[in-house]
Amino acid sequence: KLSFILGVDVESLINSEERYEKPVLGEVKAGYDLLIDENFEGYEQVTQDDYYRGDFFLRVVGDSMSGAHIHDGDLLYVKKCNDVPSGTIAVVLINRCEVTVKKVIKKEGLLILEPANPSCNVRYYSQEEVESLPVEIIGKALYSRSDLV
Repeated sequence: KLSFILGVDVESLINSEERYEKPVLGEVKAGYDLLIDENFEGYEQVTQDDYYRGDFFLRVVGDSMSGAHIHDGDLLYVKKCNDVPSGTIAVVLINRCEVTVKKVIKKEGLLILEPANPSCNVRYYSQEEVESLPVEIIGKALYSRSDLV
C-alpha cells in the first residue's frame, strides 16, 4: 500500500544498497522552434559513475540529430555547463525561450548549430546575435538512451 501511495517501489528501496538517479526535466528539440518547458517526468536510474558525471535528462523531440544516434523519444543525459569545445554536441537555449540539441561549431565571429541529419537546416549566429538574442549553451550532451522509450 505504501508503494502505491508514494508512487515508488518501497521494497526495492529497502532492499537495495544505493540507488543513483537523475531527474528528467523536460524536452529538448532535435530540430528547432521548441519552446523551453520544464516538465518534470520523474527520475531515471544511472550508474554511480554517471551520477557524478552528469546532471539531468531531457526527452528528445524530433530527428535532426539522428545521424549522431540521438533519436526522437530518447533520453539525453546532460552535464550543465555554459561552454563546450567546438565540435561538441550540446543543449542550446536560443532567445531564452527555444531549446535545441545540436553540434556546436565555433569559427571566428560565428557560432554554428549543426544538425546530424542532412535534411535539417544549419543555423549561423554572429557574435553580436549570440550576445543580443542571446544564444546560450546550457549543457553538454553525454549520451542518449533509446531503451527507455
